[in-house]
Amino acid sequence: MNQIQTLQQLIDSAEKPKFILEDKDRMTARLDLYFEKQGEDPIQSNSVYDALLPRTEDGAYKRKLVVGLDWINLDLGWVENVSHILINNIGRTFSVNPEPEVLEKEKQKSIIIRQDEVEFALIPQKQFLLIKPIDVSKLEMKCLIEETKIELLIIPE
Repeated sequence: MNQIQTLQQLIDSAEKPKFILEDKDRMTARLDLYFEKQGEDPIQSNSVYDALLPRTEDGAYKRKLVVGLDWINLDLGWVENVSHILINNIGRTFSVNPEPEVLEKEKQKSIIIRQDEVEFALIPQKQFLLIKPIDVSKLEMKCLIEETKIELLIIPE
C-alpha cells in the first residue's frame, strides 16, 4: 500500500505539461486511401494535413442540410473568418435494401461546387471535399438531380 501511495504522490507532484498551442487553434485531417486493382496488390497512401490557426473565440460551425437544384451560397453560420470548409455528401440511408433503380438514382445525386460562375468540383454520394477557400462569399453549390443531404463543417480562422 505504501508503494501505491508513493507512486500516486510522485504522479501528483510531477510537473504538468503545458498545452503546446496556447496561442493557436489546430485542425488535423487524415486520409487513408487504398486502391485495389483486381489481380494486383493494393496501393495505399496515408495523408495527414495539420494546420495551426490563429486562436479565435468562434467555434466550428457544423450542420446538416438538404441541397436542391438551385444554386445556394454556403451557410457559414456564425463564422466570420473561414479557414477551411468540409462538405460531406452523406446522401440517403436506407433501412431496407432499395430497388436497383432507386439506388442508381441516389448515386447520381452529386453536389457541384462553383466560384464566380466556374464549376470546379463534383462531390458524389458518400464522398467529401475539404477546401481552404480564397473568397468564401463567392462559393455556391447545388445538387445535380433532385436533392441530397450534406453535412457542412466550417472551421474558423
